[in-house]
Amino acid sequence: ARLSGDHPLVAEANAASAQIRFGKSPDVRISEKITVPSAIGLGFKTIMLPPDFAQLDESARKAVFIHECAHLRRRDSLVQVLISLCRCLHWFNPLFLALDRAFNAEAEKACDDQVIGSGTAPEAYSEIILFYYQTATAGNSASVWNSSASGFYPFPQLDRKLRGRKRMILTRVRRMVDPAARR
Repeated sequence: ARLSGDHPLVAEANAASAQIRFGKSPDVRISEKITVPSAIGLGFKTIMLPPDFAQLDESARKAVFIHECAHLRRRDSLVQVLISLCRCLHWFNPLFLALDRAFNAEAEKACDDQVIGSGTAPEAYSEIILFYYQTATAGNSASVWNSSASGFYPFPQLDRKLRGRKRMILTRVRRMVDPAARR
């Protein structure tokens, strides 16, 4: 369901968008079919939220909105579509799978850096990432499909084996809390 312009979550999304100088106000929608926030940016800019998102505290919601707006600003959805088209031809190629993993890791690093650069404490942000990782792995296949640590493989079992979701999440968290990490 699309949230109206006067909804408090829309105002928070617009504030996050302005803070990172995205310049556009994303649509904000709530879906029962996902358990992890996601950004969709092909032609339209939409942030999809799980139904219980409003229950998070304000600082956690702000961090999530900044992260998702950063994905929209970087046009990561468009790149993912291009990678998905290439995956149709190179699904068997381990070098392509490594490139795909590397793109996803770098996209997440860039968006995580945007959140930490906005003033969110790395420890608090890493707790949000771990919360949503646990939610995604315990949820249905739609949530795994849309999770930030996942690509677009239609079978969660294959995705987990090929993508190393747990390792990717732990690498993200270690990097976030490392004060020596380059941002």
